[in-house]
Amino acid sequence: MSTLSQRIDHAASPGYWAIEVRLDAASGRGRRYLCHAENNQKAFGIAARLAGAARDYRGFSYHRIDEDRLGASEPELPTMGGYGEVFDAQEWDRLMEAHRASEMALARRQADGSV
Repeated sequence: MSTLSQRIDHAASPGYWAIEVRLDAASGRGRRYLCHAENNQKAFGIAARLAGAARDYRGFSYHRIDEDRLGASEPELPTMGGYGEVFDAQEWDRLMEAHRASEMALARRQADGSV
């Protein structure tokens, strides 16, 4: 299990974040985005701006993905500080799998003492 200080150190590094903005039932399914940020704080700011721009939003969640979990050669990846909407459910599932893999890799590094 990770310690708070290990999580803080990890959150200070650059990466991608999958963002889901939840809308009320009348507005339909929420919006999903992928952003690339310098750290967790910057990703939170992007997520908050995206949620604030949505009409009838009910909150948001964001999930960190290590940069090396997504292929750098993929042309649709956002540049640092940028974001793009994720329309495809399969693409979203791929991002959530990359998030889970990132979390498992972090737990392994922490268990080995390499973080």
